Amino acid sequence: MKRLEDLNPREVLDLLMSKKSKKAMLRTLRRVKKAKEAKEARAALSKNVLLMLLCLMMVLAPGPAWATVVNAPEPFYIYTSMPNTVLVASSYLLANSQANDGTLFTEITVSWEVQSGDIVEIRWWDKYGNAMPTTTLDTSSTSQRAVSVTPPSGAYAAKLVLRTGSTEGDRYAWWHSATNTNNITTIFPDPELAGGGGSTGGSVPSGGTGTTVIVDNSDVVSALNEVKSQLSSISSDVNGHFNAVRGKLDDVIGKLGDLNDYLMTPRVPEPFDTTLPQVSFDPTPPTIEEPYMQPYAYNRPAPAIPPPTDTSGPLPYAPDPEHLVMAHDPPAQVEQPLEKDDPIARNTPLQRDPVVKDDPLPRDPVNMDPPLQRDLVARDDPLPRDNPVSREEPIGREAL
Repeated sequence: MKRLEDLNPREVLDLLMSKKSKKAMLRTLRRVKKAKEAKEARAALSKNVLLMLLCLMMVLAPGPAWATVVNAPEPFYIYTSMPNTVLVASSYLLANSQANDGTLFTEITVSWEVQSGDIVEIRWWDKYGNAMPTTTLDTSSTSQRAVSVTPPSGAYAAKLVLRTGSTEGDRYAWWHSATNTNNITTIFPDPELAGGGGSTGGSVPSGGTGTTVIVDNSDVVSALNEVKSQLSSISSDVNGHFNAVRGKLDDVIGKLGDLNDYLMTPRVPEPFDTTLPQVSFDPTPPTIEEPYMQPYAYNRPAPAIPPPTDTSGPLPYAPDPEHLVMAHDPPAQVEQPLEKDDPIARNTPLQRDPVVKDDPLPRDPVNMDPPLQRDLVARDDPLPRDNPVSREEPIGREAL
């Protein structure tokens, strides 16, 4: 028998409560559990609704949420007073100047102060340095501020381009602001619109960035490329000669080193003690002028080649081995002619046998069998139906 402390709660309820009380307690516990679950579901629903409202407010807001505005210390512009000129900004405008981490442009605004007939363009590049389609701005109004430009998809770098017309005067084009995908907006100050006129292109106001004038130097570039190729060919030839000379010098240095080792090797005469009186050696070393080793003299006469033996006459062209008679072959004998056999007598032709036509076979009479008689079909009596099943009384439910 179990002790009281070993019983679980349900077993304790079974001991303390009756069947009706236990069922009522279980129903109460189920209602409490359902109410708790409903409360948790309402709390989760309220949390989801608040999050959806917050996201909707962020989407419908007029500007990006938590945007950062950075003021640039100096203007970023290009300037010229020369007509019929193409100017390109010397520096790129990058979406993220710290690292190429995939940050891209979302919006750029441009301002300009140009003359009639001038064109302002923006050249784009992606993060891999590939050129993208150029954006040409509408400069029908020669003075504009903060004109919004939508960059192409994937634009990471940009440059301002100013194409001047034939009208004289100063031209300015500058970045007003730039926004990237990190919600960081950089605002550039406007340059001082004061430039020194002159046919050489004017002076760049202080605080700005330099510009680059594009000139067609294709002829100069082709000539320089030709000179470069010729210099490369001459340089390769000179390097080849130098390498050959260096190889020969290395060979000479190696041989001189061997000679130096030979000359600097000490040679001290040592006495040679032997018990053979008939053998004596000269211990003095040879002089330097004397060769160290006499060359071998080859005094054996060269082998004599036997003179060629000519045949008595020209050999036949491709002789037949069967008709070629050698000196050691037995003499050939003439075969006797064959006698002709008697002619074969011709057989008499065979006679044809007469063909006799057989009489046609008589047909057998066809005897028709009488038709078979049908068997009578006996119909079985129908099966009797079972009595209907009587309905049982429903089982009564227990009173709660």
